[in-house]
Amino acid sequence: MGQRSEESLTDMHTAFQQIMAAQFPFVQRQHTILLAISGGVDSVVLTNLLVNAGFQIELAHMNFQLRGEESLRDEQFVQDFAKQRNLVCHIKRVDTRSFMKQYNMGVQEAARVLRYQWFEALMQDRKLDYLATAHHADDQLETVLWHFFRGTGINGLKGMDAFSPKQKLIRP
Repeated sequence: MGQRSEESLTDMHTAFQQIMAAQFPFVQRQHTILLAISGGVDSVVLTNLLVNAGFQIELAHMNFQLRGEESLRDEQFVQDFAKQRNLVCHIKRVDTRSFMKQYNMGVQEAARVLRYQWFEALMQDRKLDYLATAHHADDQLETVLWHFFRGTGINGLKGMDAFSPKQKLIRP
């Protein structure tokens, strides 16, 4: 890696640590964070940033079994990624389509319910301190638009909160 790339990486790690200290001063290095990991760029980068910053993390990957072989490849990638970094990794496969039918839900809602039920159970069982999810600007915009099309008033036009105390959820 060239000097400029190394400097950029160092700058990114420093900026991340500053963001964590400013937005989440209550999250300390001795706490253990359950990190939701899809295998996508956002969650992989967040994993590396948290590890590099010295946080204790465990990974949680839910296979919704909605994309056939692609879902299996994501699951395998996450397992390999965790093993290479010597991280505890929890994997769960769910029958999302059956859950959707049983509770008359759309895909996104069913996936969200299944995911957060499992995260809550993992946090209790493993006595973990915080849950972290990775999001980018497009996710925030999507949330604002979703609120708009649901008919929320002007006060409802906001993205996701950086911290949700009830779930102990951080979104760095």
